[in-house]
Amino acid sequence: MGYHFTVALAQHWLAGSRQPSRSALTKRVFLIVSGWHWQVVQGRRIVCGILKEPTSVRDKRARRRARVAEVYELFCFGKLVIPEEARKPKRQSNPEQSHINKMKKKYGFSVEYERWNKTWWVFMPEYAENLAWDLDHWLKDEHGCYSLTEVSMRFDEMEEFMNEHFSEAEIELGKAA
Repeated sequence: MGYHFTVALAQHWLAGSRQPSRSALTKRVFLIVSGWHWQVVQGRRIVCGILKEPTSVRDKRARRRARVAEVYELFCFGKLVIPEEARKPKRQSNPEQSHINKMKKKYGFSVEYERWNKTWWVFMPEYAENLAWDLDHWLKDEHGCYSLTEVSMRFDEMEEFMNEHFSEAEIELGKAA
């Protein structure tokens, strides 16, 4: 079932004589063959055979001036399978960030990042910081880190300090306070 008409007529045809709502149009998918290439249109989004990436219908790069040769409405009967090439790549997990988040949750450590000097400031809970000052421990003044690796290593040292001077129950109570 092909139609031969211009883009203006295609837009009119797309609107149809029933004037469907915008939500109904966004659910319908059309394949338009025009100007020696194809376009897949869903609502106001378009994937063009030239661009090969989703864009707006109003995007200047989407060539809308070619004569429309054929228009097809696409249907899916059954399960829709998305190929691996079309999927967004999964975000790679950062083991250092995972370790830092786990330590923050377990011991109540905190981290603040300053963009202007690219420094992470790490802190133990207040009761542990006070004890470090009372014991004149070297961790009392060690708060600046310049990489996530350094933050992770500092958290390991802070964990040793916490385990050495506090029981599990005291750490749990300190987080609750």
